This record gives sequence, C-alpha cells and structure tokens, in this order.
Amino acid sequence: MGLRKKVIGILVILVLAVTGATVILTMYANNRETISLDLYYINDSATSIVSEKRDVEYDNEIELVEKVLEELRKGPTDSKNIRVMDKDTRWVIERDGTKLMVDFSGEFLTSDSTKDLLAAYAVVKSLCQLNTVNMVKVMVEGEEMTAPDNTKLDYLRDKDINLETDAHTSENRTVKLYFADKDGYLVPEYRTIKITDTMPVEQYIVSELIKGPQNAELSAVISADTQLISAELSDATAYINLGQSFIDRNAGSPEKQLLAVYSIVNSVTELPGVNNVQILIGGKKVKGFDNIDLEKGLFRNEAIISKDFN
Repeated sequence: MGLRKKVIGILVILVLAVTGATVILTMYANNRETISLDLYYINDSATSIVSEKRDVEYDNEIELVEKVLEELRKGPTDSKNIRVMDKDTRWVIERDGTKLMVDFSGEFLTSDSTKDLLAAYAVVKSLCQLNTVNMVKVMVEGEEMTAPDNTKLDYLRDKDINLETDAHTSENRTVKLYFADKDGYLVPEYRTIKITDTMPVEQYIVSELIKGPQNAELSAVISADTQLISAELSDATAYINLGQSFIDRNAGSPEKQLLAVYSIVNSVTELPGVNNVQILIGGKKVKGFDNIDLEKGLFRNEAIISKDFN
C-alpha cells in the first residue's frame, strides 16, 4: 500500500493598499493528500509489466482513481518502458462496492493484442493498490476486452497478476527443472535461483524454463517469448497462467506439445505441496492441444522422463 502524506492547509493573509484603503485577502490552501504508488507500464520487450514509483495528489478517494488513470495516460518516466495508453484515451468509471469497471475509448487499443492485454493488466495492477478497489474490469467502447485466444477478460484482482521484485525478503533455493534431450525425453537440470516472498515459487520455476537450459546438451521446450502472466497455488493445484503464444508456438506437433506441457508439470510438481498443475491461457481454461486436455489439472508424467534419470 502506498505511503500517504497529509498536506496541511495554510492560512495566508495578504494586506494590500488599494486607493488608500487596506484590503485583507484570506486564502486557504487546499487540504489535499499525497499517496506514493507503484504505477505499472509495459517493459521494453513488451513481455511483461514493470512498476515506477509515483507520488499522486488527490482530494478524496473517488478522485484518486481518476488521478491514477491520468498518471498512466501521461506515460512512464523511464524512456525504456512503454506507455499503456494513448495520450488521447478517455474513460468512464463505474463502481460496485470495491469492484471497479473502467470503460476506455478506442484509443486504448493498438494493433498488438499482446500489448493490449499487458496494458489491461497494468491498469488492474495500478488501481488495485487503492484501499477502495479490490477488483478491476477493463472494457473498451462498452465491449469486454479479450485475450489473444478471444476469451473475454473478467474482473481481475491484484494477486491474479504476479510480478518479480528484489525489494523484499529473498533466499537462494535449488530447483529441479526439466528440459529436452536429443532423443525427445525430459532430463532434469538443477539450478540455484534467488526467490523473494512477493512471487510464488511456481512462477520462478516457469520463468527459469522459459530462459532455457544451462546444459548445452539440452534444449528448451518453451519458447523464449512465452508470456508468463501469473502463478498461484490453491489446494495442491498450481495454476500457471500463460499467454496465447504458448499454444501458437507448439501447435501442430504432438511431440512439442507433450514436452512443453510436461516440462512445466513435472518441474512444478517437484515442489512440496504441489499435486497437479492447471495450465491457463489468458486466465481461462482452454482445450489447447489435440492430444492434451488443458481444461483439467495435469499430473506428473514419469514416462516422458529419460530412463537414465528415472
């Protein structure tokens, strides 16, 4: 939560001489507040969103939502980051308790559906820091936004979108990751990574899979441009939320699909407390591949691991 600072009203008395008379003007400075927030923009590679610290002045909680959106519209201060909306974008806000719906004008959308999705996530993440906002739904010209796979975006919470940061407690942990060998089997690779308390360990696992193997004899099975939106563990099921490119990059090849899916499932289920993995695309359960049903939770597949390591 942002740091709030009270701006104290100041009584200013000016004494002016006007045609021989003394005129006393009394002025009161606005009793405004300032809150320090993390506002989110798209990173330079357009694969995730990043935060920038910003002080926002406001009179009341209702105005604060408008002020946050105005700051997002101004764009990032870091020239490497990408703005989340055009400077001419307008919006209408509707409230239902702590649920907020923001309907943007058409300028919010670009020709890149991935950037549009990241922009929506940036808006959600920025607004959900406020005390009066728990969930946000982003719409454009009265229409629901859709993910690249055409599934509609519903209300999202802050925890639905996880980001990495080094500003919190961290520790080094050795994890077991699965990559492909030349024979088409999965082979474990051990790696020590730094994790923080702000992002689920499951998300670190998938991030490392996307980076690829350190062993030159192994191959990555997840494309480097795969968008990892979030990860969450609930009742022994790890929910791994990926972008549409995970489907697109592995379409048409049952072998690639099998390796890509079970590199995630087998790696994540190495973690204590994880029983199975539900892969989501754009936050939704989808059929995904012809030979693998992604609409249900998936359990470990020991048969795809090289016999040398079973």
